[in-house]
Amino acid sequence: MSAAPTAEGTWRTWIDTPVRWAGAAVGVAVGVLVDFSPEPDVQLLYAFPAFGLCVMAGVLAADLIARPRHSWIRVAEVTPRRVRDYAPRALTAFLTAQAVILTVLVVIAASTASADAKGRSGRALAVECPAGSQLLAPWPGLYYAWPALGGVALGALACALLLRRVTLRSQTDDQRRVQARAAVGAWGVVVTAPLFAVSFTMAVVVLSLSCAGVAKIFVLAALALTAFASALSCCHCLGVPPDSPGLHGGEAMTAHSVRITVNHAAPVPPYEQVRAQLADLISVGRLRQGDRLPSVRQLAADLGLANNTVVRAYRELETAGLVRTRRGSGTQVVAPPSIADSKEKLAQQARLFAISARQLGATDEEALAAIRHALAQADSV
Repeated sequence: MSAAPTAEGTWRTWIDTPVRWAGAAVGVAVGVLVDFSPEPDVQLLYAFPAFGLCVMAGVLAADLIARPRHSWIRVAEVTPRRVRDYAPRALTAFLTAQAVILTVLVVIAASTASADAKGRSGRALAVECPAGSQLLAPWPGLYYAWPALGGVALGALACALLLRRVTLRSQTDDQRRVQARAAVGAWGVVVTAPLFAVSFTMAVVVLSLSCAGVAKIFVLAALALTAFASALSCCHCLGVPPDSPGLHGGEAMTAHSVRITVNHAAPVPPYEQVRAQLADLISVGRLRQGDRLPSVRQLAADLGLANNTVVRAYRELETAGLVRTRRGSGTQVVAPPSIADSKEKLAQQARLFAISARQLGATDEEALAAIRHALAQADSV
């Protein structure tokens, strides 16, 4: 990657923020202009999940459009990356808790829902009071709440895929953290907007009850607090910075990082460049026994290679006894053979060659000439 952003990279960086906010603008337009249901007072339950999904779509579109192009020379750190290293832990935990609250509210609403005045099930709340029965609608049972739950599930899937893309992509760690925070923030809107709609709708119904006494006050206070907290959370998630100053330069790596480089314009095949550099790092002790190498997909993405190219490099390292690949634990460095072990193996191979030469009737000069010829061929490979 180049050390300075190109003109195209600058353009792609600039377009990132407008595309993300365009998703939110489309969500607002959809909520205002689209009539989701002919029934009164249910627009909120459909419009807010749609708004959240539009915000997530904007982040996904920005991720596809705003990715910078790379130069012929690519650099990669030889360190495995994980999604949890870049996702904001506090925000993720807080939003997960709100997703759980949304699920609990929908389960409560679904278990208490009744048929409305037209006999349609799951759309109203029937309450028996001393003054008579009340039938209050809309009540966010499964019929009205499925957009919220479906939107949260779809948004969670999109967020997980986006976080994986961000983690594997070749860029700086600061860029990964900013983009991961934007992805989690978009998922936060997908969660908190429906949570506000569901809790607000339930609060309006509870407020309309003519009985329930003290219980009504406590339930109403809890729902109002949930609606208020979800509204603040939604605003916070919308305000998560999609960009940050100084994050669009070259690949900023620490002084202690172990890295390899691939020159796509070089005559040496890329797999051989990867294999040779990793083998050198292992032989000099920069990569020690037990160190994990990056996944095939991560290293391929960082270096702009096909997955099979990295697989071939890893396979040749494994054949040489430098790494070991195990399912579930990835590719790990094994201890390189000691000098004593190497000399012993060399002597053993020499004895086998000498025995074969004698059996073939070769003279000492012919055997030595064969060895010199084989060494010359090995050097030329």
